[in-house]
Amino acid sequence: MANLLDTRFSVSEELIRNITESLVQGLLQKMTEKGPGSFVHRHEIMGCIQEEYHELIEASHSRKPMALYSELEDLAMAAIFSIASLRFIDPSRR
Repeated sequence: MANLLDTRFSVSEELIRNITESLVQGLLQKMTEKGPGSFVHRHEIMGCIQEEYHELIEASHSRKPMALYSELEDLAMAAIFSIASLRFIDPSRR
């Protein structure tokens, strides 16, 4: 039996928009829980991204698609928040 992760599907623009909206809602929820304070240094950004990436690697070894999905969401949200924070750290990016 074929593994669904081994099958290519068409990714629609609508799906990308739905996922992006879900990420924004998830990020806003995390900001409500943890506060809206930006990262202050590039080191904080890198630490956050590395931690989420490490968790993604662990999830990939678990062979559980939902664990992988969840960690990819966390990594994407961390990246979005990092980009927003970088706008304060690097004024040329505002």
